[in-house]
Amino acid sequence: MTEEPIFSLKDVTCRRANRLLFQNFSLDVQRGDLLRLTGPNGAGKTSLLRIMCNMLPVQGGTIVFRKNLSTVFMPADDNALKVQETVIENLSFWQRLWGRGNPEKALGDVDLLSLKNKRVKVLSAGQKRRLSLARVSMSGADLWLLDEPLNALDSASQEKLAQMMKRHVTAGGAIVLAGHQPVEGAKEVKL
Repeated sequence: MTEEPIFSLKDVTCRRANRLLFQNFSLDVQRGDLLRLTGPNGAGKTSLLRIMCNMLPVQGGTIVFRKNLSTVFMPADDNALKVQETVIENLSFWQRLWGRGNPEKALGDVDLLSLKNKRVKVLSAGQKRRLSLARVSMSGADLWLLDEPLNALDSASQEKLAQMMKRHVTAGGAIVLAGHQPVEGAKEVKL
């Protein structure tokens, strides 16, 4: 017997600025899934992730969430970061909001603990990306929605991300990411 999906899209249509991005798109996400959305620039990969976390409405189709499903979204531009605050202040904010997570452990997992008292505005693009990944990892969310997670990451950071993703799906979480680069173990979903 197959387990019910934790998240389903059925015949979903998305328009942005009066432009049809995709229509009749269906996807089931199971625990343990690592899915990579593929397609050319402008196909709607980011829009689909935003639909999946209720940041954009759908113009057609249905979305079904498993009861009590928690999601976290990481935008490609790291705009969830507060650039005037320190690294640790950023994660402490999310810890208070979610009521869970360990900022220092999350920073250690992405090799940013030594920068915890630096303001985010002085971080490199790769360091900001790692901070965004630390936020995701401490969220405790069942479903991670990651937009271009490999952006600005060096090879060592890409390996750390691969380990984080593997731990998450092995523990019963699921990940849907948009990206052009291959991700080890990810099943490709063409948009």
